[in-house]
Amino acid sequence: MTLRPSFRLAGLLAGMHCGAIFLIVLLPVPAKFWMAALMMISMVHTIMRHALLASPASAVFLKMEGDVCLIVLKNGREARSTLLDSTYVSPYLTILNLREKKNPFSRSVIILPDAVDREEFRQLRVRLRWGRELHGFPRSV
Repeated sequence: MTLRPSFRLAGLLAGMHCGAIFLIVLLPVPAKFWMAALMMISMVHTIMRHALLASPASAVFLKMEGDVCLIVLKNGREARSTLLDSTYVSPYLTILNLREKKNPFSRSVIILPDAVDREEFRQLRVRLRWGRELHGFPRSV
């Protein structure tokens, strides 16, 4: 499935980061300017990578093969990853938590309904929810 930029996710991420910046400004600490600047950098990085798919490390294509997931990144790199138990599935949000065999860190792919075809999103959710349950994994909310 090909992933598209999600402007809904971009708005949610911007809103959450701006709320955090507002709370930082209210703090009585001398380093609040630097904390707010770091939060702005985090906002730009997160929106570019997960929502607008403009980062070289953004996942732009996804193919499920059982509990193995093939991800193609924007820079052209392909990664075969294992689906982790912490993957979250709901009607409006799916977060795939994946780990490559040789990489100790996990990768998250955040998918909202506006980022993929409606039928593909439904099929992905069904496969993740019921396929994992058949393999002995607990069902997500």
